[in-house]
Amino acid sequence: MTSEWKLDRRMRLLDMHAHLFCMADRNGKTTDENMLRTMAEWEITLRREMGVITFLSSGTPWEWKFMRQFARSESLLFSFGIHPWYAEQYMAVEQRDLEDAYRMCDAVGEIGMDCVWCEIPLSVQRAVLERQLQIAADLKKPVILHTKGMEAEISDMLQGFPEPVCVHWYSGDLKSLEKFLEQDCYFTLGPDLAGSVAGEEKRLVNGLEDAENSGLSVWSGERAGRELYQYMLREIPVNRLFVETDGVSAIAWANGQEDAEFQEIQKVLDRNIDCIAAVKKMQGDELRERMWKNLIKFLGKSEKGLEEELQSEARMRL
Repeated sequence: MTSEWKLDRRMRLLDMHAHLFCMADRNGKTTDENMLRTMAEWEITLRREMGVITFLSSGTPWEWKFMRQFARSESLLFSFGIHPWYAEQYMAVEQRDLEDAYRMCDAVGEIGMDCVWCEIPLSVQRAVLERQLQIAADLKKPVILHTKGMEAEISDMLQGFPEPVCVHWYSGDLKSLEKFLEQDCYFTLGPDLAGSVAGEEKRLVNGLEDAENSGLSVWSGERAGRELYQYMLREIPVNRLFVETDGVSAIAWANGQEDAEFQEIQKVLDRNIDCIAAVKKMQGDELRERMWKNLIKFLGKSEKGLEEELQSEARMRL
């Protein structure tokens, strides 16, 4: 059967980091796998029909095993890595038991450290991160990072790391941001971007005051998020930018809601593309194409090779 889905150059919309909704609360719980599969297939189909290329993240071996059944699905890329929230649970797992997952994934991630949203000992998180960075370097794989509250330490750990790095939904301090920038890291801007800087695009285009002198590093709450995004939009080169949803559950969380409609996936990505494009003085389609080029470089693939990979119904990479 010939696939009807085509990678239309005019419709390239990349969700650089996402978790399937059915996976949001799966870890550590007993859930009917047939129901999970049905939910996953429905969301994957919807994303494809929206014209969204999705980089799906697996944070545990179980998630990776679950994701493998969708290896034939078009418009998907896959990352795998032990998420810091599960570092202790999988600390003792032998590398050889996960070798195939690291080898077959498109990127290693999301990996990192977190001192805000989890209580896993930092020594354990650090050891698991160091091990996975070495694996990525050995396999020449790009990395997707989770850095919550640990930006300074992780930016130090990356010194000399030879592969491309994408920092997912950065929310740290300016000094660490600048260190990541100096290391030519990529960044995803989160689903809260457009809402955080609404009405500020014109001022951003005309130039911002020096954020370093504005006390950003000690602000908290909504103002800190707004000013950080303003600084990031100004300082991060367009050839280092991506957008992401982090999944439907994250969209709801970012908007202070209990739930979000799946149609919000495309709406959030489009709004954030338009927001960035306004600041960077670009057309939305031009920015979509730029992010596609960024993806090609991040993955170290040829454009033709990536297009074929995303469209091939017969591919069996996982």
